[in-house]
Amino acid sequence: MESEGEAAAAKTCIGKSYPDQHKKDICADASGRVTLDGLTIEASPFSPKSDALGGPALCSDLSVHNISSKSQDYNVLDFKFRPRLATLLPLQR
Repeated sequence: MESEGEAAAAKTCIGKSYPDQHKKDICADASGRVTLDGLTIEASPFSPKSDALGGPALCSDLSVHNISSKSQDYNVLDFKFRPRLATLLPLQR
């Protein structure tokens, strides 16, 4: 039986498919915004950068806004990028 959270998540992902998709995934809207449990999360488009070792990386700025009337706990481990493309191509510089 599907939980309330899974049902709400499924509605955000109608018509979207990507590798490693899960029932509890929340899909962003066309503006790259997700609203869940009183938090609005926005991600900027990816841009090429260098990682900590000087290798190629794609980075995005992430903003988290508390739109509820209570304190919210979250951290970087609460988020995971799941690409909609089946194949990610190497970064070209």
